[in-house]
Amino acid sequence: MKKILTVTALVLFAFLVVRDGSAQTNYSVLHHFDGWDGAAPYGHLISVDGRLYGMTAGDSIRNTGMVFSIAPDGSDYTLLHHFAGQPTDGQWPHGSLFFQDDTLYGITWAGGCNYSGNCWNFDDTGCGTLFSHKTDGSDYKVFWEFACWGGDDSAALPNAHFISDGNRLYSTAGNGGPIWTLGGVVFAVQPDGTGFTVLHSFDEFSEDEGHGPTGGLSLEDGVLYGTTWYGGEYDKGTVFSIRTNGSDFTTLHHFSGHPNDGRNSGSTPILAYGRLFAVTIEGGAYDNGVIFSMRPDGSDYQVLHHFTGEDSGPMEGVIMVEGRLYGATAGTGENDTYGVIYSLRMDGSDYTVHHRFDFSDGSWVDGRLLLAGDTLYGLASHGGNTGHGVIFAFEESDLSPTVVIDGCDSEVANILLPTGCSLSDEIAMCAASAGNHGKFVSCVSHMTNDLKKNGIITGKEKGAIQSCAAQANIP
Repeated sequence: MKKILTVTALVLFAFLVVRDGSAQTNYSVLHHFDGWDGAAPYGHLISVDGRLYGMTAGDSIRNTGMVFSIAPDGSDYTLLHHFAGQPTDGQWPHGSLFFQDDTLYGITWAGGCNYSGNCWNFDDTGCGTLFSHKTDGSDYKVFWEFACWGGDDSAALPNAHFISDGNRLYSTAGNGGPIWTLGGVVFAVQPDGTGFTVLHSFDEFSEDEGHGPTGGLSLEDGVLYGTTWYGGEYDKGTVFSIRTNGSDFTTLHHFSGHPNDGRNSGSTPILAYGRLFAVTIEGGAYDNGVIFSMRPDGSDYQVLHHFTGEDSGPMEGVIMVEGRLYGATAGTGENDTYGVIYSLRMDGSDYTVHHRFDFSDGSWVDGRLLLAGDTLYGLASHGGNTGHGVIFAFEESDLSPTVVIDGCDSEVANILLPTGCSLSDEIAMCAASAGNHGKFVSCVSHMTNDLKKNGIITGKEKGAIQSCAAQANIP
């Protein structure tokens, strides 16, 4: 029987952190990539209107990558776009898609050709593009082409994905910026490609900040949060924040590495229950990476888990589902060749390995997991029948498939939002922060109105959630 998520002010946090750590999962491979339909999916999946969408970095035809969709049961695999590469298109997408206003947006690491004629990189393949298209693959557009090596104070070789404030799209690029820094940038752009703005250029020669941001950004109250792979006081990467207008850039944490801290983070942080959560791929007691948390101002930094040789190499980060963190690893340790799926409580306790990859069912998970109902989905960039990667799913028996508020079942599927938190968790955070019932209802109404506006939930689903919130005895 599925556990029902009941949100009340008095038992909220107790409920969210107490659960059986021996939950069983039902793992399955939905699709084996064969190269001709894509290869090496490095990002994560998103869900739109009951279908899963993702990208591969390569393929066996021209090795430029593809955009695809698939039904949650593994049927109806559909190729939406095959990247053509330089000079008219992007190639090698390493990040993930973002959905807003009935349109998918994405980033490629290479391809394109800056209009100034500066198209050179190590492989002479261009320095990346921003693109968009409809969910059926139609209306494909390249709406920005990156210059190479920062000659025009722009960005180069973006490796991440978008987040949005409902107006502009935000992301990072691991290279670029003014020619004298070349440490990467945080940038913003309008969905139509206008107004491209570098919000911050990282200085690779400064110990005051990091450089090489390869992960995505999180956004809360007008502030963006991210990580860098290099730089900082110990040259092991940093955590930073910056306002969406480019002001108030702050280095929140300098990673110090083995044995007490992580190093080298390409993780997208999530903000949940007043804390920021993310991972590093290396560092920690065993130099195989850590999971960490801190307050949004950088205080109270804590390492929640040190990965060992048995569960090593977390890449993208974690998601929050019913008060618990879920993630996957790439498998970079001496005894963990292929990676694992894991979860733990927000305080770091009850760490559980749910599945160990064995290459035949996937290997090297680079992106985060996706929640839809009581099932988590993901992409493994290697392994499977041909070694080109797989799309996988596992059903977590302890998760509620729908959003339930104080006993009222909305019958709306509990899904992962662009924040990296589930819909149920966002409602629980409304309950935790509300001082009275009216404020709780207002918080839920505001959130679901935005989700409806951005096409993430339907009007009927919005009404069902708001009705349950109005009936709830919270707080």
